[in-house]
Amino acid sequence: MTKTQKLTDWSVPMPITQEVQRIAQSFAREQPTPSKAQQIYFNTLAVCSVNNYLRILGIPTDLSVGNSWNPVMRLAEDTADLRV
Repeated sequence: MTKTQKLTDWSVPMPITQEVQRIAQSFAREQPTPSKAQQIYFNTLAVCSVNNYLRILGIPTDLSVGNSWNPVMRLAEDTADLRV
């Protein structure tokens, strides 16, 4: 068995909705460089995916209080946080 097969045995695919993609694109457009925009885009997709997974499990989260939703913090740091 390969590592890939082992990963698929326990992984849970999470769909990325159009709404989440729009949010990530919006946050990315605010960035001054293409590399920072890509970083913010992927961080936002990751945070939203984890948020959706935790919601499925019934674990409360709050996206709005993390640095990921703060435009100044997104610009200044490599942030991908979620309050659980």
